[in-house]
Amino acid sequence: FVNSERSSVTVIYEVSDPTSPQYLQVLPAVANLKGSFAIPSRGLFVSASQEDDREEKLRAAVNIYEYQHEEHTPQYPTLTSVDRDNGTPIPWGALSGLVAGEDGYLYSVEDGTFQHNRIFKINTDDY
Repeated sequence: FVNSERSSVTVIYEVSDPTSPQYLQVLPAVANLKGSFAIPSRGLFVSASQEDDREEKLRAAVNIYEYQHEEHTPQYPTLTSVDRDNGTPIPWGALSGLVAGEDGYLYSVEDGTFQHNRIFKINTDDY
């Protein structure tokens, strides 16, 4: 389990061979993800937020996930990149804005921490 505080997700890898980790999935998590704990005996994984700040409208929260067998597909949307002309995916990170366009697409921008912001066009037809 790898927590990403900035993007509020936990990435799960299968690591029976530590030299070749295998990506399994990404779990959506609470804002300001700070800690997590696996409970294998119950098939659970728990993650918690860092702080509770009522003035910032950021409330503390805990996510509890239950292990499901391979035949189950996650029921939450996942955003993936298409490939560029050279066959590599378009890199992106820390999306901070989102708006629905009149053309049926969503448009998003990268976080202000990047030197140059870009506008991304998101096709939701597959969701």
